[in-house]
Amino acid sequence: MNRPPGDADGVSPPPLSPRQPLPLLPLPLLPLKLPGLEAPGVALALADIGSPDEDAWRTLRDAWLTAAERAEHATRGVPARRREWLAGRVLVKQLAIGHQLAASPQDCELRVDAKGRPRLALSEAGAWRDDGRHDCSISHKNTTAGPVALACLAPEPGQRLGVDIEEVSPRLVKLRAMFEGPEDRLLGEPSPEQRLTTLWALKEAAAKVIGLGVGVGLTTVACQETAPGEHRIVIGDREMTARTADWRGCVVVLASAPSDRLL
Repeated sequence: MNRPPGDADGVSPPPLSPRQPLPLLPLPLLPLKLPGLEAPGVALALADIGSPDEDAWRTLRDAWLTAAERAEHATRGVPARRREWLAGRVLVKQLAIGHQLAASPQDCELRVDAKGRPRLALSEAGAWRDDGRHDCSISHKNTTAGPVALACLAPEPGQRLGVDIEEVSPRLVKLRAMFEGPEDRLLGEPSPEQRLTTLWALKEAAAKVIGLGVGVGLTTVACQETAPGEHRIVIGDREMTARTADWRGCVVVLASAPSDRLL
């Protein structure tokens, strides 16, 4: 007998009762009230994903992932990578349910397009609607304080999003020639580590807005800070905006653009 996808024990998880509370991430969501990072029409969530409790993660998997997602989760290698992958999807689904886009985790599913960009598909009247209307983005980082996952969702259609979180460190000083460009401008006089971490996170978030298939070197992505924490990013003939905030020694970036600007 064939086993259901993603279930190592060969048993499908029972459906949740409408009154049964959903299991949450093993550790609670972290506060993400960062001045200037909030953007109209974008929902953000950040979570500590350092719990080693594998039973809690399996419970989370069975409750929050669809059968197709459980099958993909099973291919994600080592436990730390599976936790990152799972946590990002749980966060997006929590945002979707909170904004009444879906009634339960089984009514929404994260899929990726040909460029590797995630999007939220919704189950409606027994069929999946997968038209890319609700954009989302996910980032993970193993910080000095522990691993975290960051996610964002556009509850309304028409937005393309990209998020990134990067811990400030001197390692990027040695790599600056790979991504720092002549048109990059930041306000004030940040330290080299802060400046380069900010530029790296901005360009990573911008690449997520467009997709991995952009085919443009990071040195050609121009980042210009127009006001404290507010940025204009230009990639060829495409333009987007971004917001940055500092959080516990990390730079957090949210980049966005109207979908029709990127066609």
